[in-house]
Amino acid sequence: MAQRRLTAIAEGQVQGVGFRHLVSTVARQLGVQGWVANMPDGTVKIVAEAEEAMLESFLVRIQVRGCPADVCSLRTSWSKPTGEFSGFEVRFAE
Repeated sequence: MAQRRLTAIAEGQVQGVGFRHLVSTVARQLGVQGWVANMPDGTVKIVAEAEEAMLESFLVRIQVRGCPADVCSLRTSWSKPTGEFSGFEVRFAE
């Protein structure tokens, strides 16, 4: 299956509740590469590369609802991978 690049913006109660840790843990479990960061507007941005099926599974697993994290919406866009990542990291600003 072909590699893809996913860019996602998570909205809701996603900062200060361990959401970035969850995203990085799931990414590492699935072999997804890229990064996750809190944005100044209160959202969390995710950039990830892997096989498309892996990324679809990744998206399902990070769409948590309830307490403490609550993802109200997840806007996604897809593009060609760049191959620039060698792992998955938590960033503190884009």
